Amino acid sequence: GPDADAQEQTLDNVIALEEAGVLPIAVHHIFEHLQARPHTEFQVTVSCAEIYLETIIDLLDLNKTQLSIREDPKSGVYIDNLTQVSVTNPSDALFLVCRCAHNRMKGATHMNQISSRSHVVILLVVEQRTFIPGAPGPSVKRAVLTVVDLAGSERVGKSGSEGKRLDEAKVINKSLSALGNCVSALSSNATHIPFRDSKLTRLLSGSLGGNSKTCLVATIGPSVANYDESVSSLLFATRAMAVENSVVINESVEAAAFYMERKVNTLQSENSALSHKVTRMEQEAQALQHENQRLRNENE
Repeated sequence: GPDADAQEQTLDNVIALEEAGVLPIAVHHIFEHLQARPHTEFQVTVSCAEIYLETIIDLLDLNKTQLSIREDPKSGVYIDNLTQVSVTNPSDALFLVCRCAHNRMKGATHMNQISSRSHVVILLVVEQRTFIPGAPGPSVKRAVLTVVDLAGSERVGKSGSEGKRLDEAKVINKSLSALGNCVSALSSNATHIPFRDSKLTRLLSGSLGGNSKTCLVATIGPSVANYDESVSSLLFATRAMAVENSVVINESVEAAAFYMERKVNTLQSENSALSHKVTRMEQEAQALQHENQRLRNENE
């Protein structure tokens, strides 16, 4: 949505739980479910990256700049060398979120005195480990909550951006345009999706039409001055509704293969036992037939 339309408050407001944004509610929800399963081993980690002027910065370690995007055949697109911090409760997780928000690049414009000048990607990774007797390792299921706080779209004539702020606005608008192009291509089932046109769309390639469940929050401005930007946001949201994702459970192949092999062996053993039982019953039936015939012969 347009700049200064409360996107950040909608996502990660953590002042009070009754006024919490989407992210704090989701974090509490996740840990409530984990605490309800005390006999299963879980690990939760938090990571946070900023895309500023098409450069990826680690917001939990500001010494890590110029981070690279990699792609793995199993886990998909990821940020190489991004800090991961283990957490065991909602408070620790949200403390890290606040730390990221503090480190995020901000600046003043005519429209917003604390305008976000970057896109922020927050990753909450949950790994569930289940130990199967005899397996070479645990069965690992992995899920990632990806929360993206986009910088607001900006009309330079309204924001009065100059110099550095103007450069930031150009890059922000270009990346948002790239996101819109990807959503348009996905909604029309195009053969080529231009995910590589920006760092933002490359990172979101798994969330858009991929192996995920995706929610999009589009914000609009109450002022008539934001009419054009609000209409643009609504059109973007309408196109996004037509995108279809394909979701599968992310489970380690080795453990899943072992589990399936063990299941096959069990079924084969059961099948063999049933075959022996059928053979024995056929032999008993044949013996009864012979006995029945013998008794008939004696009666004659």
